[in-house]
Amino acid sequence: MSVQPIPSVRGCALIGAGGHARVVAATLARLGLSLEAVFDADPARAGALLGGVAIAADAGRTDIPLHIAIGSNAARRRIAASRPGAIWLSLVHPDARLAPGVEVGEGALIGMGALIQTGARIGRHAIINTGAVVEHDNRIGDFAHVAPGAVLAGDVVVGEAALIGAGAVILPGLHIGVGAVVGAGAVVTRPVGEGETVTGAPARVTARS
Repeated sequence: MSVQPIPSVRGCALIGAGGHARVVAATLARLGLSLEAVFDADPARAGALLGGVAIAADAGRTDIPLHIAIGSNAARRRIAASRPGAIWLSLVHPDARLAPGVEVGEGALIGMGALIQTGARIGRHAIINTGAVVEHDNRIGDFAHVAPGAVLAGDVVVGEAALIGAGAVILPGLHIGVGAVVGAGAVVTRPVGEGETVTGAPARVTARS
């Protein structure tokens, strides 16, 4: 497994304070890392607690390791672009299973029970969520999200900021385009183009952006 090393990291701050952030905070705790701060742009969340830490306004800090704890691909991409000097911490849950040779980009999250096989590459700020299976030699693009329970067979390519819905299955060797959406429970048997939304079993195009 290859994860970008950050020397002497003892904790990090989270950007985002929704449900996904609670999952990330629990992952930090399992890794023995401290939750240093929680930032959120929603003023209604200010002062509430997440993981025992009061949520504060996002002041654009870059002086401590950060992780974008937001499920939205577009939001993660926007926030990462706004902080070019930030140190982004990748998080791999201790109950995830990563084979030798897996590469994990900066800021990515590998969730509880995820299985990633040899030769796979996980892009920057990508999310491999709870119990997802990423088989050998997959390429998961930057800011993509593989939702809980999805199964990606070997040699699948997932484009930047694509979303693979919960429980979806993608057959071997297929390409999922940039910004595409694969609906929950879909069975993908053919390539999915850029910006396409596919649903059903077998999956069919239901929208284009």
